[in-house]
Amino acid sequence: MATDGVHIEVNETKEVRDEDGEVLEVVETTEVHSHGDQTWGGLYFGTVVSPFRIVGPTNQNWRVTSNRAQACLDPSGARGCGNVRGFDTRLVLFEADGRRDYPWAVGYFRTGYTGGRMNFNPNSSEGFAEGEARSLAYMTVPLFFGGNFYVFDDFPLRPYAGMGAGFDVLRIQYDRHDASSIADASARIGFEMHAGLEARITNYVTLSAEIQQLWSARRRIGGVPDFSNEGFSIVSGVTVAIPSIGDRRRKHHRVKTVRRVERVERVEPKRTPAPVPSTLKAAAAPPEPPAPATPVAPEPPVAAPEPAPPAPAPAAPPAPATPEAAPVPAAAPVPSAAPAPVPEAAPAPAAAE
Repeated sequence: MATDGVHIEVNETKEVRDEDGEVLEVVETTEVHSHGDQTWGGLYFGTVVSPFRIVGPTNQNWRVTSNRAQACLDPSGARGCGNVRGFDTRLVLFEADGRRDYPWAVGYFRTGYTGGRMNFNPNSSEGFAEGEARSLAYMTVPLFFGGNFYVFDDFPLRPYAGMGAGFDVLRIQYDRHDASSIADASARIGFEMHAGLEARITNYVTLSAEIQQLWSARRRIGGVPDFSNEGFSIVSGVTVAIPSIGDRRRKHHRVKTVRRVERVERVEPKRTPAPVPSTLKAAAAPPEPPAPATPVAPEPPVAAPEPAPPAPAPAAPPAPATPEAAPVPAAAPVPSAAPAPVPEAAPAPAAAE
């Protein structure tokens, strides 16, 4: 499902000359990073635990908080009391590209249930006065919006911190001595901060544990101590999330423009003729036809000389050699007239003794 990608777009390329006459190639490119994020929705379910173990009554002050109360799942009937204050449920939203692309932030809407009770000591050593509060039981339903912010992007075990704000729907009940009980319900504005550690197996399943400090506006009722849902808690739970239906994606682009200058040496390419195949060299140019021979005019007749003595018989000609393949003869020239034989001088007669 991952759509992460990086591609380079070339905007402009040009060549310029510097002061030394060298050619510089200026390339302006744009580096585009794009990724597609998908919205995930999940449901978180956890428990809210008080680190304080409250046993016994407490003194009546002008203001009491939930930290001084004993955690109870059924505060009115004083049942299920211990360290578990209640339960925490969150609707979680985040964006990620695939099951292994962990989010850097998570938003949530938080609700749930917490409860507790406390017993009061009398203000006087003589015992409770009429109308004096003997005990208090409370329960709250938070309606908070908040978020978590993570330190690491890809590491599965990631610390985080966050905050939230909203309203606490508070119901309190005071049991009084020799008087009717007082019950009240109201919405109190609240604020919380938290920090924790998350083990994200994948984006489908996440385990987490955090510490949480809650502040809530106090509720004032005449004749009894004021109450504020202000307390320190430990919250741990599991989140199960799935990607949104329809694969809704949003494309995010991060553009970076780079101007790069390179020195380019201008080398003129040498032009060499294409080689001619050897098989075509002989047939490349046909031989020119021989020019026609010019006729030679006959020489004028020469007077015949006196007859010469008979010449010796010519020697027998050598045997002809085996004929070899002769190259194609060129055109023979026209034979010229043979010159007339010159007679040899007769020997002089010997002188008489």
